[in-house]
Amino acid sequence: MQIGDENVHRVRVLMDEVFGDENCVALVATKTSGGSTGMYLAGVQDHVLWYCKSHEHLKYRPLFSTNPS
Repeated sequence: MQIGDENVHRVRVLMDEVFGDENCVALVATKTSGGSTGMYLAGVQDHVLWYCKSHEHLKYRPLFSTNPS
């Protein structure tokens, strides 16, 4: 779920209720295009909340890259 920083705490509480706080995998911050959503400070990032049903069945695949690291 993607959400701005003004409501991320509310959505996190809701997702913890649905999935359980132990199933929160990550909170990822992504840079926005720079639109001002806050009254005092510009919102410069959105958040992606990543939850799973079970860590035992969690699947993660890294991004494909043609450049060897």
